[in-house]
Amino acid sequence: MNLRWFRPFPTVELRDCLSRFKAVGVVDRDFAHGSPDNCGILMHEVRSCLYPAKNRPAIVNFIGGLGGRDLSIADAQRMYETTQQAATKDSMDGFITWIGLRE
Repeated sequence: MNLRWFRPFPTVELRDCLSRFKAVGVVDRDFAHGSPDNCGILMHEVRSCLYPAKNRPAIVNFIGGLGGRDLSIADAQRMYETTQQAATKDSMDGFITWIGLRE
């Protein structure tokens, strides 16, 4: 799913759509310095909108594309596989993965 706007945030629509899944991967192209979970801004919004859901999915955050870098197909496959793992493991909720960083 792709959000077309950020404000006003589509809280109810997003909750209805995502609450049927076991795991949700959120791709952020930013980093919220000083946030409680050290996640991206979109991750915080998605997590808050899913909070009242009865069957809340595990949420995995991917931070990539920083500085205008492209995300490759291999990166997308890695994100997909990590999200699939989160569907079976409760300990991966709120898990953060950095994608495409230079080392």
